[in-house]
Amino acid sequence: MEANVLLVSVISARGLYLKGHSTMEALVTVTMHGKSNLRSRAVTEPIHTEGECHWDEHMEFKINDPTAKLVVCAQHKWSE
Repeated sequence: MEANVLLVSVISARGLYLKGHSTMEALVTVTMHGKSNLRSRAVTEPIHTEGECHWDEHMEFKINDPTAKLVVCAQHKWSE
């Protein structure tokens, strides 16, 4: 395995709030922020769901800055 590589696994989400809708499309964005303006970003495949989703996706991020921050954001788009 290469040095300074962070392995991230996005497994699942549950209990997603539908706000009166019957379904939604859910995805996860994972971003590595460092001191420079460069960012590493990975996005899961969108999943059509009724509140539970399972991705089981794996991502790798090269860490060049020891103060870098990993930001994980769950996102959705309403389906009608």
